Amino acid sequence: MTGGARNVIYAGVDAHKSTSHITVLDEAGALVRRLKVASSPDGIRTALGGLPGPVKAVVEASYTRGPVYDWLEESGR
Repeated sequence: MTGGARNVIYAGVDAHKSTSHITVLDEAGALVRRLKVASSPDGIRTALGGLPGPVKAVVEASYTRGPVYDWLEESGR
């Protein structure tokens, strides 16, 4: 890191009605964490909380993507 820049963190969300599987990678593609969380605002916050940089997330294109997208936006990640 130079000039105070922070590395980007990448998250992939496999969203389902009750639970979501989230995989988080760093810029080099190394696994940061892999979690199964509740498909809820608290679940998203649990998965992405405390990450050391801006997060770019992709969400599986399914009927649950709308709420998950909203929760990602609300979490500020």
